[in-house]
Amino acid sequence: MYKEILIPVDGSRFGERALPVGLGIAAEAGGRVRIVTVITPLPMDDTQEDSFQTEEGRLLLAVGQAEAYHEELEARLRREGFEVPISYHVEPGQVVDALDRHVRDSGTDLLVMTTHGRGPLRRAWLGSVADGLLRRTPCPILAIRPREGEEPNLRFEAFRHMVITMDGSVEARNILPFAEGLAGTSMAQLTLLQVIPRQYPLTAPYTSHASHGFQGLDAETAVADAEKALDRIAPPLRERGFRVETETVWGAHPAEGILEFVESHDVDVIAMETHGRGGVARLILGSVADKVIRGATVPVLLHRSETAGDRI
Repeated sequence: MYKEILIPVDGSRFGERALPVGLGIAAEAGGRVRIVTVITPLPMDDTQEDSFQTEEGRLLLAVGQAEAYHEELEARLRREGFEVPISYHVEPGQVVDALDRHVRDSGTDLLVMTTHGRGPLRRAWLGSVADGLLRRTPCPILAIRPREGEEPNLRFEAFRHMVITMDGSVEARNILPFAEGLAGTSMAQLTLLQVIPRQYPLTAPYTSHASHGFQGLDAETAVADAEKALDRIAPPLRERGFRVETETVWGAHPAEGILEFVESHDVDVIAMETHGRGGVARLILGSVADKVIRGATVPVLLHRSETAGDRI
């Protein structure tokens, strides 16, 4: 499924943390990797030569620096023994615009990138790149937030246990083929997880009619309904050779419930469907998917739903 994988890098060791994951997936799936660096003209510097005082000159300088970095990176990857087909690309422009354009022009199947998780400066980066791409890019994104103090390396560790989050809606199931494609590279164990909060909007999939406001849910009924829904999703996955378990968590905020389950069950990747719009939809993204991205210590696979009824 994942034959064209794009990994954006910016010259930092932090950005390179996505490389072993993306290259490993490509190796298992028989795919190719496109390593992309987006550059913008350098700001004018009085110490530069006159030839770099024009926008064109500064752009040429930035392109040259990116190409030199790619040559050095290519040499390191070759020494590590990666045999995946890799191409290197320099794209001018604003980061989100350039990456989105490259994804569409190249037919990218999966975008693998590092993302920050905490703090105001990191939030600004998330908002300007990962969050922006989630709202525009048609392909799924595997967001990786390295653990604090984690030493960088280029080793790939295959995924062993994936949690796929559900919320009772039909739209949440849109993540399934993308999750299956990723888990299939190593036949990872799958857990279908549904977290049910005590209070839920009356327009939620757990209610039978549309209204404004919130209502309390009966725990026994809500859990039973969720379990039945998960039990209908699991059999086709099992028929395709996956080990599948189903789990429901009652009474927690969805993001908190997901993160707590992941931490306590040796999960190494999360998959979830999400909004990609602004406005009111941003509140839902902010309350679940955004919190999961910033709080998870494992990669998060996200796909942007194009249906108005999304719940995550």
